[in-house]
Amino acid sequence: MTQDIIQHFYIVGSASSVLLACLMVVIIYRANSTTHKEMAFIFVALLLSVIANSLLYSFKLKYQMSMLGLPEPFQLLIGPVLYLYLTKLNRIAPTKFFQILHAIPFLTVFIFVAWLVSSTENSAFDPDGARDLANGLSIGIYIQLWVYYFLCHRQNRKFTEKLKHSCSSLEKINQSWIEQSLLILLIGYSFVTLLYLSNHTSLHLPVNKSLTIILASIIYLLVYKTLRRPELYSAISVQLTHVQSPQVLADSTSESVVDNDKYKKSGLGQQQSTETYAQIQEYMMRHKPFVDPELSLHSLATKIGLSSHHLSQVINHGQGANFYDFINSYRVDEVKRQLIKTENSSRSVLSIAFDAGFNSKATFNRIFKERTQQTPSQYRKEN
Repeated sequence: MTQDIIQHFYIVGSASSVLLACLMVVIIYRANSTTHKEMAFIFVALLLSVIANSLLYSFKLKYQMSMLGLPEPFQLLIGPVLYLYLTKLNRIAPTKFFQILHAIPFLTVFIFVAWLVSSTENSAFDPDGARDLANGLSIGIYIQLWVYYFLCHRQNRKFTEKLKHSCSSLEKINQSWIEQSLLILLIGYSFVTLLYLSNHTSLHLPVNKSLTIILASIIYLLVYKTLRRPELYSAISVQLTHVQSPQVLADSTSESVVDNDKYKKSGLGQQQSTETYAQIQEYMMRHKPFVDPELSLHSLATKIGLSSHHLSQVINHGQGANFYDFINSYRVDEVKRQLIKTENSSRSVLSIAFDAGFNSKATFNRIFKERTQQTPSQYRKEN
């Protein structure tokens, strides 16, 4: 009875995850977001992987094949698609040959599975040899996932640094969910593998069935994050249009912020840059544009009457910092001013932080402590 209930949940859960993934593909394509069209391929790879693992689980039961887990090819597309998506956000254009190289593991496993399925009815079929090959390919899949996890982590860090030259808040644009998804997949794979290796003599763990559940869970996770952050596929593209303009991205390529010659052809001299920076400081204190949590380099440049490139130059020369640090320094100073006012003694620190332009408690606490060497509560108490 219990097994029937578990099997029922397994069928309903995997089927509903496939349906949700199909709906997400439709939603992404209807979001009119050219930047995130590639996200549809991630859901396609996940739903195909869920279906393939379910079919291979049934196939394994039919032929009673004892293996680490029949490798299915579509899971080998998840890492490359996520990685290529991040490289596009970083404006890195890999060659066609380089893109094809990412598909070689998928093609290898696809050919093996096709051979395995077509050879089981053959009297000359060697199940022991097939098992050893399947186990080797399965281990290769886990290694591939780890490799892409670190590659995606590296690309995501580059993307975050580039965002800091154009955005004052990163919570709605940061792509850390990609690393989280791969990490969950890796933890699930590692758990299943350890269970199988430690109990393979007494416990016949349905590995493909377990992987189906893990992949279905990742689909649910991505859908949940999308419901919480719908701007991933819509409004975010408006900000990324300005973030990824060639001039703005060029501003973030140098190791040194001040001592470089990237602005030689900007038409804005050193003296004029210094004078403009003083005017920007006055504007920031008088109009407080930093209280807008969505403030970007482009929107501030429009308000001041400068080009985004010139504004970036002025900030870099004037403060030696990127736009993200420049704006958040004003937000921290605003919070400090409000914390020591008597009329704000009954207000919460978080309320004051949100009014100053922060939109994340964790980000506010981290930046405040970096700039003051104190927590907000400690600062309020001492002042």
